[in-house]
Parts: sequence; C-alpha cells; structure tokens
Amino acid sequence: MPGSYSSLAKLYLMKSLLVALGCLISVLSYSQTEVASPVVEGKLIPLTEPHGHGIWLSAAKGETYSIVDGEVLSAFSADGEMMILIKTADKVIIYGNLEKTNLVKGDHVSKGDKIGALSSKYRQPYVLHFQAWKLFDKDKTAPLTYQETKDFVGYKGL
Repeated sequence: MPGSYSSLAKLYLMKSLLVALGCLISVLSYSQTEVASPVVEGKLIPLTEPHGHGIWLSAAKGETYSIVDGEVLSAFSADGEMMILIKTADKVIIYGNLEKTNLVKGDHVSKGDKIGALSSKYRQPYVLHFQAWKLFDKDKTAPLTYQETKDFVGYKGL
C-alpha cells in the first residue's frame, strides 16, 4: 500500500524522534544551567573554617552573571573590592570581589545578565564571593546557611 510504513520503519522513526527530542532537551537544560550559574565553569572552594557568610567560587573566566531577576540595591567598594547587592522579592544577593561593574543603584538585572568583572588582584584564579540573604520585611534580612547558599547556586551535596 503506497504511503504506509512497516512496523519496523515506524519504530525506527519513533526512535529517531525520541533521540532528537532528547538532544533538544539536553541543549535547553545546558543553556539554563549556563545562565543560572554566577560564574563560567565555577568550582566551589571548600573552606576548612568559617569565613563570613556565603560561598567562594573559583571561575575559569573573570566575569560573573546574575542568577536572579532583580533590582540593584547598591554598588560600592569595600576594602579594595567592589560589591553588588541585588534585591529580589524574597532575597538579597551579594556578589563580591569585583574589579569593575557598570551597574548602579536602581538598575534592573535579569537572570544571565553580566554583573561585572571579577578581581584577580588578591586571588588566582578569579574568585567570586557569593552571598544570599533571606528578606523578611523591608529592612530585615538573615543570611542563608552555607549549605542553603550552595543549594541555591546549584552546588548541591558538596
């Protein structure tokens, strides 16, 4: 019968479609992971003793990216390093150890937007100091624990 497929041909076609769909899902997942990470090819730097709040991530490239949509609360320099604070509906995210940024208070950032250039002045390779604070009211915050911060950034179980 013209235009009909054998059972074997239908199975082959279904398998090909599933492989193509799997590849598409992998590409989309990879893209979302790329955007969600605050640094490119970042690795968690294990600390043997507490060192303030947050986590430290080494970075293959000297740039950091927003992992949230939000508004810049502040961009300032402290102890020779720039810091950016971004407010979301329920958190304040802090990006530290920056050398340069073009963001100013009031700017809106989207997930994946470049926050700034990481400093390599004191640390090699590039290192990001990342903190996340819970926002309870207008002015009340509390830091996420070390494990909560790792989980929030995507370094679960480390």
